[in-house]
Amino acid sequence: MPLDLRPSYPASHAFVIKLHRSSRPAKGEWHGCIESIAHGEQYDFASAGELLLRLARMTPSSPPPANVPGPIPSFNDGANDE
Repeated sequence: MPLDLRPSYPASHAFVIKLHRSSRPAKGEWHGCIESIAHGEQYDFASAGELLLRLARMTPSSPPPANVPGPIPSFNDGANDE
């Protein structure tokens, strides 16, 4: 069995996601930007669906999804929202 020397987490698949201070993910409110570490491209998003679509489009060798997923359901993990 040959050894696979490709990294499990390549730098081309590394991103920084910054949430705007107005975001409340537990309430389904996602606002921020995503930046590619490898290329420095940066894009704003205004929903979880937009974030996932942008991530799919920015990931090499990954075709964009046919449709944007609906809103991510709210959840309560026990943390206090401000």
